[in-house]
Amino acid sequence: MPRYTHSYFAQQTGRRARQIAGMVRRMTIVATYAVRWVVHGYSDEAGNVEETAAEVYPGLGYAARPLDDDAAEAIVVQVAGQANHPALIATRDRTAENAAIQRAGLEPGERLLYNHHAQIKLAADGTIIAYNEVAQVKLTASGTIEIGARDGSFQPVALADHTHDFGPLQAGQYTVTAGGAGVKLQTGPSKSNSSKVTVS
Repeated sequence: MPRYTHSYFAQQTGRRARQIAGMVRRMTIVATYAVRWVVHGYSDEAGNVEETAAEVYPGLGYAARPLDDDAAEAIVVQVAGQANHPALIATRDRTAENAAIQRAGLEPGERLLYNHHAQIKLAADGTIIAYNEVAQVKLTASGTIEIGARDGSFQPVALADHTHDFGPLQAGQYTVTAGGAGVKLQTGPSKSNSSKVTVS
């Protein structure tokens, strides 16, 4: 996002226009905390950068914090037009988003939850794929579970009492438990050269 100077903005707009424009801003996120995040806006001729701490409204049932050096962006509004009441109501990290979409091969009707190292993809047909840089697990729309290396093919896991050794997957041990109300996926560090899926 270009960071314009105060004087440039003043030359291009009138006082009332500046006041209205200041009520809804696109700013750069530079630090995140529990309630307020620090965002940067305009800079002056001396290189001083406008800094604001805005209260964050991320949405119900969801929380995220970008890395401080991600250069993520936010839409910041002044509640009731008050400059001393900034609120951050929308965020995005276009660089990370584009990289995640490219890795996932996102198609129309699909959704993606991601960070720099792991992703969960909700496919259009109802399939759920969870993967990181070395392994992946797929819950298909037909109810089967498949597991495999991130750069390899999937191997199906039968939903019956058994333990299946997949050999080295570079990802540690994966336990898939079927029964009761649903399927529970758990991951943990491996102490051997093999990766096992246990279904019980």
